[in-house]
Amino acid sequence: MRTAAIIGSIAAVSLGIGAALGVAAWRSATRSELPVAAVLPPSTLYYVEARDARGLIDGVGSSQAWADLRASGMLEMASDDSGKLSELADKLTELSKKIDYPLNGEAALKLLGAEAAVAISVDPKSEPHFTIVTRIDVDALAQDLLSGDLDWRALHDELNRRAELAEVEVTSEVVGDYQLSAMTDGETTVYATLLEDLLVVSDDKSAVGTAINLRVAEGQGSLHALPSFTDELARLSAAAPVRDWVNVAAMRAPPLNGTLPSGAGVDLAPVLDAIAVDAVARSIELPTHDLYQMTWTWSRESAELFKDGTSPRIRDVFPPQPLMQIEAQRLGQLVEAWEVSPIRAHLADSWLAEKWGELMADAEERVRAAVPAPLPGEDFDGLDDTTFLTKFMGHMSGTFLAATFGSDAGSTVWVRDDGKPDFLAAVRLGTDGRWIEMLTSASATAAAERVPDVDAVQGIEHAGRTIRGLQSPGSPYGFYWVAIGDLFVMGGSADALIEALDRVETGAPDPENAVTLAAAELPADHRFLFFVSPGELIELVRGALGDTPDADEVLAMTAEAQAVSSLVMTCYVADDFSQMDFRVRAPLADDEAAYGLRAMANIAQGSSRIFDLLPERSIWTYANRNDLSSVLANVRNGGLGVFGEGAMGALNEFEQRFDVDFDGQLIPSLGNEIGMALLYEAVALDEETPPIPGVLLVVAVDDRDPVIALFESLADTLAEAAIDDAGTPQFERTMRGDFAEYRLVTSDSATPVPFTPTMTFVGDFLVLALDEGSIDDLLAVQDGALRAHSATDLATRIRAAGVAVDGNEFAHVDWNLMLDQISLYATHLGNFMVDEADVPMPEFPDDGDTDEWQRRIAAYETAREAAAAEKVDDVIGMIEMCRFIDFMATTSSVKGELLEGHSVTRFQHVPR
Repeated sequence: MRTAAIIGSIAAVSLGIGAALGVAAWRSATRSELPVAAVLPPSTLYYVEARDARGLIDGVGSSQAWADLRASGMLEMASDDSGKLSELADKLTELSKKIDYPLNGEAALKLLGAEAAVAISVDPKSEPHFTIVTRIDVDALAQDLLSGDLDWRALHDELNRRAELAEVEVTSEVVGDYQLSAMTDGETTVYATLLEDLLVVSDDKSAVGTAINLRVAEGQGSLHALPSFTDELARLSAAAPVRDWVNVAAMRAPPLNGTLPSGAGVDLAPVLDAIAVDAVARSIELPTHDLYQMTWTWSRESAELFKDGTSPRIRDVFPPQPLMQIEAQRLGQLVEAWEVSPIRAHLADSWLAEKWGELMADAEERVRAAVPAPLPGEDFDGLDDTTFLTKFMGHMSGTFLAATFGSDAGSTVWVRDDGKPDFLAAVRLGTDGRWIEMLTSASATAAAERVPDVDAVQGIEHAGRTIRGLQSPGSPYGFYWVAIGDLFVMGGSADALIEALDRVETGAPDPENAVTLAAAELPADHRFLFFVSPGELIELVRGALGDTPDADEVLAMTAEAQAVSSLVMTCYVADDFSQMDFRVRAPLADDEAAYGLRAMANIAQGSSRIFDLLPERSIWTYANRNDLSSVLANVRNGGLGVFGEGAMGALNEFEQRFDVDFDGQLIPSLGNEIGMALLYEAVALDEETPPIPGVLLVVAVDDRDPVIALFESLADTLAEAAIDDAGTPQFERTMRGDFAEYRLVTSDSATPVPFTPTMTFVGDFLVLALDEGSIDDLLAVQDGALRAHSATDLATRIRAAGVAVDGNEFAHVDWNLMLDQISLYATHLGNFMVDEADVPMPEFPDDGDTDEWQRRIAAYETAREAAAAEKVDDVIGMIEMCRFIDFMATTSSVKGELLEGHSVTRFQHVPR
């Protein structure tokens, strides 16, 4: 009852205000023309204001977010489940009758008017007090309640009468031209006054008296006259619906002296000492009044808000010669871009969002079943619609991350002088992040004292900064951290952080930094960078493994990685998430490890002819321009350790059986291009088999004779084998113009082959196809009856995305065509996804009743078909969810001693 009575008392005060404002002749006298902050003292610790409450509420109420909130059922559940809102509504209804005025939302808007503010201050005993100041809607209240000539005494009489109707004890005293009222309900007393159109309410009588004095002084000496208040708010948008302000200087001074009020005992002195200004403000923005777009802005950038304005480049904090290093920059902007990207909108309406909601609901149900006690948020169990929670929490989490962690991050691993690896990680903090870091660092070591087997490092002072850490006794590594301006740096040892601080103190980048040198020719506007020194990393792993069989296996698996002495890769993501680019640069290592890559450098740069050969229905295409003879000869001779002795023996046996001379004839006959393709196929070869994509392998051939001789030898050998085994596959020879076509067929119906592997020549390319139809398409491209892959709209988009057409290796994926192919298998995939958990296999009847068994099997099959149908819907949902990619394309080249690569993923939102 106390809360409702106080609300009624404030309403009564407002009604008295209405009496004073009801007469048109007094209208000019009832306008203070002062901002709400002009009646607050400059010692105010915290201030928050809201402007145009009616416009804000009307705007939010007409937004889609509010519609989603209403649809969710959260408002009704808050009222129905807790009963608190309905109880308050009943009390307000009762009070409305008593004071003869409706206390509803419309009345609240008249009380809030154009401006409203809440201020927090402390008394000499450090006890906190609140003061509310609101500019009421004079015209509306005067119209509602009063008419006739009224003076201040009449106002006082009306105020007392209305307040007493609320069953609150009211006393008042005259302070100059104004009234100061005290309203008591039991042990609670609030004080209020009316300063023309400004209503002031506080739990501190002196605060109301001060407001009256400041009104008489026309705001001189008030909070509004304090430069640190007006200057900070002036840095923010005046159109922001909500702004707040913190008086740092007052928190430093007595009686607080850097501690929180009410004896909280939290030492804020280090935090306050780190702030370079006497005050700071913040605004809350609601573009178009949309809760899904709520953001906040500080009045000061991090560099001017805090005394330590250092903002070093992460790379210059890390050691200059790492084994591995990862960097990220402009992540905050990336989060903001993701918020408004078409991809996010597409995924929010996709199968993934639906299944995620189901997963969360199922997890919550399981937790509630396992934990009988009420859980936080139980009031929101069983929402009608989770759209609002999903969108709002998704937006707020992204916005919070962007505001907290700023834009840059990185981590690195290197070898210490003692031969052991160590690490550093760093993240650039936004303004929110720096507040959080300062507050948590001050209490982290104290909290660690309660953790068993962990020693807290109280603080190591170095280069004007404090290193803190946690370390278990006897462990060579711990967890240490230090703030370097806006950079939060973590490491495995205190020495690592001391060295990092020393590098910052030098103030100059290391000209021999391995990462900087490796990335010198790459675009600087990347989002992510990855650097690795393969040889050194492998040696470190080998040293850790020692002289064991595991070490040999590791070296064998990493042989190809040693083809480059170092590798740096950058990733660029467009601000609208329309494109993602990867670029790679890697100097080649010794000749043996990099033999295959160096062979590329022997080929003149140029476009691959394979894309002019392939048909437009290509899903995935790959082309390689290389010195194939040199590479295959190296592989044949055991280069790179690709073939073991057993594989080489099998290759020798193949040469003998089919009379093939790989080294002398077959390998030298090949040209310098090889490619593969996966072709879209919508027509099934038979009723039982789903459509099988076409598969092509094309190889440039300089001399056809050795290749044709191999085919003839294969055909003859298989024909001889068929004499003893009629099921042996056979090569059928068919002439296509000047070239023979070889089709692999089988006459054994017990082992049917749903496709017909075919080999032939198309121009000067040897073609191996999974089916004869793919050969037909290749010939149709040559005749001009079909478009070549290089002439498609996809190829045009790939070139427009910046993928170079000259180089050694190319690969493209038509993403949506690939999904079209996969969608043809939706039914089969759905059936495959049904398992025992979905539809249990029935048990055979104990009495051996075979009829009952058949009924059970029939029911099982029916249930399985129904489950499969649901799984098909899931498959289709997953496929459609993935339709936010247009294509993937990549190209690479070897230029002299350097490998360069460029890969592009182009995104798009494809509504279905």
